[in-house]
Amino acid sequence: MQPIRSERTRKVASSSWDASDHPVQQDDTDHTLSQAGAIESDRTTQQMACHCGCLRPPAGFCAECNQLICEVCYARCSGCNKPIGPCHYVKSQDRTGRVLVECRSCNGARKRKSLITGLWRGIASLVIDFEDER
Repeated sequence: MQPIRSERTRKVASSSWDASDHPVQQDDTDHTLSQAGAIESDRTTQQMACHCGCLRPPAGFCAECNQLICEVCYARCSGCNKPIGPCHYVKSQDRTGRVLVECRSCNGARKRKSLITGLWRGIASLVIDFEDER
């Protein structure tokens, strides 16, 4: 039968980075008349996948690529605290063994600082006796 009325509802998440809308969910409802003259409704709900590939509820946008990330994959950089998705974060460990989630720029800065500190300690240890702080 031909629909006598159709409804479409879209749920979107608005990005604060560029004011664009990203679809999250879409509901379609078609109302038709049956052979007996009754009104029949057929509703279809389509859940859109986040950029990370998950169908979980969205938590926010990645600051690097401005894509919608689900609540499980969403993280904040431990260095600069900006929101990042799994396509842009690097997991590493500090000297104490704590797992760090960092953006690529903060991860590079931490590695450079660690390298320079290690070189300085290596050169200075020829003259100065350091007590191990670990």
